[in-house]
Amino acid sequence: MVQSPQARMQRNYVGSSNAMEVKDAEILRTRSVENCGMRYMNVLSDGDSKTYQHLLELDVYGDSMKISKEECLNHVAKRLGTGFRNKVKEWRRKDVTIGGRKEGSLKESTILKLTNFYRKAIKDNVQKMKTAIFASLFHTSSVDKAPKLNKCPTGLTSWCFYQKALANNEKPKSHSSMKTKLSEQVLEKNPACVSKACKQRAAGKMRLGKNPECK
Repeated sequence: MVQSPQARMQRNYVGSSNAMEVKDAEILRTRSVENCGMRYMNVLSDGDSKTYQHLLELDVYGDSMKISKEECLNHVAKRLGTGFRNKVKEWRRKDVTIGGRKEGSLKESTILKLTNFYRKAIKDNVQKMKTAIFASLFHTSSVDKAPKLNKCPTGLTSWCFYQKALANNEKPKSHSSMKTKLSEQVLEKNPACVSKACKQRAAGKMRLGKNPECK
C-alpha cells in the first residue's frame, strides 16, 4: 500500500509558523560554519525583525562578526501605502474626510502613486532619500498660487515639470496639468507618516527590485 505524503512526513517542530521561521534561521546559522565552512552574514527582511533580533541576541558568529539586516524595497514601499490608508481611516473616525474621489483627496490611485514615488526616491539615492520623498509629497500638493517645488530636483532631467521647464528656459505650465494631486488638508495630516518611514529606512540597507518610474 502506498502511503500518503502526510504519512511519510516527520514532524520535527511544534509551535507557530512565525516562531518556526526564527528557529530555522537559528539552526541554519549555528551549523553553517561546522557543516559548510561558511557564514550567513545578511538577513533579507520583509519588515518583521523578530528573526534578526533573535540572531543578534544569539551572537552566533561572535562579536567580530555582526549579521546585517537588509530590507526588501517593495515591502518598505508597501508599508508606506498601508500607513496612508490607516490615516484615512483614522481621520474618518474623527469625522474628517481626507480620502474619497474628489481632486486633492488621498484616494487609492494617489496612494499608489506616492508609494511609487517613495520607492523610486529610495532606489535613486538612499543617502538623500528623505529630501526626495518629501519633494514628491510637496510636489503633489503644489498649486499655482502657493508652489512647493523648492525640494524638487533641478535640471533638464528633473521629473518635476516646473524645474524642467526652468532648465529649458521655458515658462512652466499651470499646476492644473498635474495628474496626481493632494490637498493642503491631506498634506497637514500625513507628514508624520512619511517622516516615520524615512527615519526607519535611513539606518538600514535596501534590497532593490524593479521599480516603476515617477511621472
